[in-house]
Amino acid sequence: MDYSRLKDLDEKVRNKTASEQEKLEYLEMLQKNESITKKQLDNYRNGKLKDDLITAGLAIGGMLLLAWLINKLIKD
Repeated sequence: MDYSRLKDLDEKVRNKTASEQEKLEYLEMLQKNESITKKQLDNYRNGKLKDDLITAGLAIGGMLLLAWLINKLIKD
């Protein structure tokens, strides 16, 4: 996973400056990591539960970034 891209997208989504395409890319990254299901991603694409999924995605993305940062610090 491209954690730097995930971080950039996470910041944009949190700051409410992400485009719809960037939000979708963010959720697609989470789905590829199996952090959200394909059904959840499809629901987002179909306009269902968009706000709920973005909120959940932010929590999940934050945890992934924290784990990545801790791992990076341990290795350095």
